[in-house]
Amino acid sequence: MRLTSLVIGCALVATGLLSARAGATTAPNECVQACRATEGDCLFDAHERAKQCEEECGDERDLYRTACLDENVDETCPEKREALQGCLSTCGDRMRTDQGKCSQARKECVDTTCDLPPRPARPYPWGHRGPFRR
Repeated sequence: MRLTSLVIGCALVATGLLSARAGATTAPNECVQACRATEGDCLFDAHERAKQCEEECGDERDLYRTACLDENVDETCPEKREALQGCLSTCGDRMRTDQGKCSQARKECVDTTCDLPPRPARPYPWGHRGPFRR
């Protein structure tokens, strides 16, 4: 009798703890999902700005096509190619900067608004594969 009461009591306590734990993680999970959704919107906007930037490189693209892709390759082809690459690399740099800002904003959102427990320390200072990774 005493053993069955103990087992039943332990089962009830464990069930209560599990349900309390599940309820406690619902709000932080929703908060993290909201931060991720905001990051998704930010990344979409960054992508749209990058597409607009690439469209603004249309003059350089047309000059490059005229100088380099026709049957008669012009001697100004290398200059036109560099101009186009410079314009497109500027767009890529802006895109990467915007992506970094979006990622940082998500991290700040999670850190400041979501009530999450601290992250556990890494078990190995050298990573998950151990010191003998190849």
